[in-house]
Amino acid sequence: MKTNILKIALTVIIIIMISSYSFADINTNYGLKSGISIMKIKSSDTKDSDSIVKPCFGVYLSINYEGGFAIQPELLLTMKGGKTDYSSYGIIAIEEDVYTYLELPLLAKYNINAGNSVRFSVFAGPSIGMLLGTHYKLTGLDADYLAGLLGVSTEGSAKDLGINTNPFEFSLQFGIGTSYKLMTGEINLDVRYCIGLTNVIKSTLDYDNKNSGMVVMIGYTF
Repeated sequence: MKTNILKIALTVIIIIMISSYSFADINTNYGLKSGISIMKIKSSDTKDSDSIVKPCFGVYLSINYEGGFAIQPELLLTMKGGKTDYSSYGIIAIEEDVYTYLELPLLAKYNINAGNSVRFSVFAGPSIGMLLGTHYKLTGLDADYLAGLLGVSTEGSAKDLGINTNPFEFSLQFGIGTSYKLMTGEINLDVRYCIGLTNVIKSTLDYDNKNSGMVVMIGYTF
């Protein structure tokens, strides 16, 4: 219920912002960005996974209104997931689970000028991700032994582990950024925190397994 209310509230806020500035002068620009995601799976049933560091990249469109406000839709390829260390069970092995998403964040942004060339920004908004693929890998001295216990190979997909994943993920993203105007175009950097609102794994059990973590990206606006 809380998740649904949050989604509705965010949608209403964005619609209001768009409507409020619909008659104002606007300009648009687009760009490319890439960086890293530092993600883990937060669980309400067991200990949170360890973080994994993976690449991410994509494109964005910035719709800029008067007064420093902007709406920024993005299209990103992002890898999420986490690592599990089995050493506490006396097994020297690590399982890395990676979930690859095509994400569409819709960010409400406020820009603050700090001179002729530098600008700072704060932003927040919802994001929907479509799961493109999954991958797990067992590494370590006892990787083959662990695979034998689980009845799987040391590498494969979530389906091979008997895991039923959700095809879509809803999340909330918020962060800060800065940009520097060049002779042509603009270079920018943003740091954001991503909170998963949807369980990564489909389950009839009443506990959560959600992606969570930080993303750092550098971009170029044309």
